[in-house]
Amino acid sequence: MARQGKPIDPEARFLSPRQAARVLGVSEFLIYNGVVSGEVPCRRLGQRILIPRAWVDNPGSLETAPDPTKHSAQEVRHVIHVI
Repeated sequence: MARQGKPIDPEARFLSPRQAARVLGVSEFLIYNGVVSGEVPCRRLGQRILIPRAWVDNPGSLETAPDPTKHSAQEVRHVIHVI
């Protein structure tokens, strides 16, 4: 029998990748791959990844955007040059 985990709060605005995977009926691996590729929108708080509940309830409803914490080497060189 599969492990159920904690119940998901219906009022939660954000879900963990594990919770999002449970709601969508996909693997956590698929969610993490989507986060890395930019297909799954997320917010990061330190090491923690949060998936908007609005997107989980209606995938494709929110625009996916590149992770703002990832910068190209050219952008990094520009910032270093400016400093």
